[in-house]
Amino acid sequence: MTTTEKKNYATEQAVLSIPNAMLEAAGIPPDSDLTVEAIPGVLLIGQSDPLQTATQPMLDLFAAIGITPEEVMSALEEGGYFDE
Repeated sequence: MTTTEKKNYATEQAVLSIPNAMLEAAGIPPDSDLTVEAIPGVLLIGQSDPLQTATQPMLDLFAAIGITPEEVMSALEEGGYFDE
């Protein structure tokens, strides 16, 4: 099971309205198509792949100290690393 769920809500009657000021602060043009990703307790909204965009600074930090993105994802999936 993945931690994110992507779904096209265009066919449902619910409407999500995002103020232009918030889009502008995020650097997103008001007329952009948006992607919504849901993880427990969080909605991520962006132009494309918001979860990847949100986690990229963390992945860059780990890469700078020699830890690959695959190792990070593996550690997160396993619940972290413990000194044994």
